[in-house]
Amino acid sequence: TERDIAKIEKTLDVKLPAHYQRFLLDHVKQVAKAKRAGAFVPFFITAKEIIDANKELRADPSLRNTNQDTESWPLKFLIVGSNGSDDWCVDLTSKRAVIWFFDSEAYGTFRQATPSTWAEFLKELESPKPAEPLPIRDFVCKKGEPTADGASDGSFTVTDAKGRTWVCYERREPTQEDLLARVRGEVRTPSWLGEKGLRNLTVADLDELRACLSKER
Repeated sequence: TERDIAKIEKTLDVKLPAHYQRFLLDHVKQVAKAKRAGAFVPFFITAKEIIDANKELRADPSLRNTNQDTESWPLKFLIVGSNGSDDWCVDLTSKRAVIWFFDSEAYGTFRQATPSTWAEFLKELESPKPAEPLPIRDFVCKKGEPTADGASDGSFTVTDAKGRTWVCYERREPTQEDLLARVRGEVRTPSWLGEKGLRNLTVADLDELRACLSKER
């Protein structure tokens, strides 16, 4: 309700983006029903959940490391969902209806979630896709340490079983919003994508990605 939103904003001292407010006001009952039916829905559906996930972190951002584990939590990101280890967030400073994913296993990396907008998420919720048994995620990786601007170009680091560091980037078909964001300079891709000797890997998840990189020379 509007009252719940006001409580969240007052308690956390934030202003929720309009797109997130619309999602909460118009669709939270639909999301709650899907959760009860057993669908995987990481997003919070009560004011208490949102407040509990963010209150301590906003008071002390150093509780969570980000950007290759070198920086405290950026307060522009508000956690709006979780699976217990990773978080889904919205950018409080942006009007774009983008959902961000915080990958704790990739050294505190933020990247656009999949699905990356509320409209895409709701569409999948109404017409869930059948489980895909085959690997469906494409990554390109290079051995070595990330560059200074790695956190802003969508790349992230992976340490394989041999202790080696890899810089990786997930390739996916850009949405119309992605293309417009690139034109505006809001989203960039790694400068090293054209280099020689890159590893192209098609895997199901990050665990399989690490396993494949561990086999590389």
